[in-house]
Amino acid sequence: MARIAFSTVACPEWTIARALDAAVDHGYEGVEFRTLGYGGGEFACEPGLTDGAKVRRMLEDRGIECAGLATGLRYDQDVFPPVIGYATPADDKSVRDTKPFIDLAVAVGAPWVRIFAHTLPEKARLGRLARMRMVSRLKYAADAAHHTGVRLLLENGGSLPRGADVAEMLDSVGSNDMAACYSIAPAALAGEAPEVGVAALGRSLYAARIKDLSGGRPCPLGEGELPVRAFVDVLGRSPATWLIYEWDRAWVPGLAGPDEALPRASKVLYGLVNGAARVGAR
Repeated sequence: MARIAFSTVACPEWTIARALDAAVDHGYEGVEFRTLGYGGGEFACEPGLTDGAKVRRMLEDRGIECAGLATGLRYDQDVFPPVIGYATPADDKSVRDTKPFIDLAVAVGAPWVRIFAHTLPEKARLGRLARMRMVSRLKYAADAAHHTGVRLLLENGGSLPRGADVAEMLDSVGSNDMAACYSIAPAALAGEAPEVGVAALGRSLYAARIKDLSGGRPCPLGEGELPVRAFVDVLGRSPATWLIYEWDRAWVPGLAGPDEALPRASKVLYGLVNGAARVGAR
C-alpha cells in the first residue's frame, strides 16, 4: 500500500520546518514540495531557497521523507525557430529547464520530479507533429536524469488525462528514467475508472495524487464527486510508492487553511487505506 504524503500547495505560506512539523503532527509519512526551482519565491516552503543539506537534515530529524518535487514543467511549447528548431531538440528550452529541477531533487534527496507532457493541437496533423515533438523532448529530459538516482514522473493531464494516455506516451519515450504519476481528478473527469487507469500504467506507476471536487471546486475528501474510495482501493493492489493529498490553496482562493484541511484529510485517508487493506486481506 502506498504511503501517505501531502503537497505543499496546501500551505504556501508555511516554512519548510512548519510543513514538516505538520506532517509529524497529523501522521503523514512524507511531504511533496511544490517547487518553482532555484530562486522561486512564491512558496515560503520552496526547497530551492534553502541549502539542500539543510532540507535533508530537517527531514531526517523528524523522520519524514521527501516524497518528491512537483513542478509545472511541460513539453508542448511551439518550436522556435519554426524549422531549424526541429534540428536541435536537445537544446530546446523545455529540456534545458528540466536539469535544474533534477539537480534540486538530488540536493534535497527527492526520488522524483513531477512533469507534464501537456496539450496537443486538436487538428490531427498538428497533433501528430506536436506528439512527436513531446516524445523527443521527453527522451532528452529523461537522459538528463540518467545516473542521478532521480526519475521524472509524467503525470496525466492536458491532452493526456487518462492513465492509458500516459502509458502510451511512456512506451513511446522508452526510458527507465521516466515513470508515471496518476492523478484522480483529470482521469475521472475524462471518464476513466481508477481500476482501468492503474491497470494501464502497471509497474510504471510510482505515485498517485488524490483530491475531491464538488462542482469543479476542491472539497473535503469523500464529500465530492470523485471516486476517492475506489481510487484508494485499487492503489492497494498497485506498485505506487506514495499517495499524495492535494488541497489547492496555492491556486484556489477561499479554501480552508492547512491547519484545518491537513488533519481532516489524514483521518479520511487512513480510514480509506485501512479499509482497502482489510478488503485486500479478505
